[in-house]
Amino acid sequence: MNSLNKYLPKMIIFIGYLFLGMLFFYAPKIYELITYEGRNINVYTYADFISPETIQTFEQKTGIKVRVKYFDNDNELLAKFRVDQGRGYDLITATGFVINSLIKENLLKELDISKVSNYKYLDPKLLQKNLDPENNYSIPYFWTVDGIVFNKDVVTTPIDQIRWDLIFKDPSSQLLKNASNKIIMLDTPIEAFQLAAIYLFGKITDLTELQISQIKQLLINQKRWVDVYMAANLQYYLLSGVSNIAVTYTAFAKKMLDTSDQYKFVIPKEGSIITIDSFAIPKHSNKTELTYEFIDFLLSKEIFIINSKEYGYIPSNLQAYEQVREIFHNDKNLFPDAEMFEKLHQQHKIINPKIIDNLWLEVRLA
Repeated sequence: MNSLNKYLPKMIIFIGYLFLGMLFFYAPKIYELITYEGRNINVYTYADFISPETIQTFEQKTGIKVRVKYFDNDNELLAKFRVDQGRGYDLITATGFVINSLIKENLLKELDISKVSNYKYLDPKLLQKNLDPENNYSIPYFWTVDGIVFNKDVVTTPIDQIRWDLIFKDPSSQLLKNASNKIIMLDTPIEAFQLAAIYLFGKITDLTELQISQIKQLLINQKRWVDVYMAANLQYYLLSGVSNIAVTYTAFAKKMLDTSDQYKFVIPKEGSIITIDSFAIPKHSNKTELTYEFIDFLLSKEIFIINSKEYGYIPSNLQAYEQVREIFHNDKNLFPDAEMFEKLHQQHKIINPKIIDNLWLEVRLA
């Protein structure tokens, strides 16, 4: 009896943590069962993709209630699906390599494109990519490109001559004397390795062990002038002059350029990475008809313009391009033209993610 009393508190704590863990993963399904209203869908997405204004408009127009839950990164989405197979959700947004992983694990529903009237307006350049070659499981929503934001009063290299050596070599030679050479680098391992691969080898696939080792060494050398690793919320570092250069996405770059005309954004001459975020329907969703209505609504020209203006991502609907280009200051770097598009590599995993994580750990600890 004394032995039991000794371990009882620990058992209660363990059961409590187990209960909280299960509650976290199964909350959407439990919530749906408790509050089932018939015409509702559950969406799992990034926080800055679908504005509350557009959701409210859709609900008023259709009577379909949209419940949204947010994730911070692709790994969180993948972990969730590998635990509960996406049960409780009817729609997700995800990048290409996540879509590809979920297809391989049989966790997505095959789509019926005939249910999406705005599909015919999508930019063909975004369709039939190798991670979902027939678009059987995904529909492109937004896209963005990696590039460099820089202080135009400090960087001396003409914008059309800027290459990735601005961040992978000591930037001092391309800056005014006495200007800070500290840069802001992306904090996502996959993209950091891909950009380094483009700089060194002009490709992000079919890399040898020697080339991977060279990428790691390049990123270790780069640490000498990296002030901080991050992708968003760059304003403080740039506007304060702590850093004059930052690697970021077009979406975040637009926010910076909207804030100050002291900065420019460039996609270096060698090209860069394009990230296509797409819609997909989890395999276990039983509300596909309602979900198709929401997808079609979000793909419309008018709604794309609202969300692009709000968040800075480039839409997939060709009809929205003209007006969105104006929102993007008619800047071919913020909104790449056809020539630049040919130099963009679609984001996907170049090597085993565990290998990348281990290499990134070596970089950060070096």
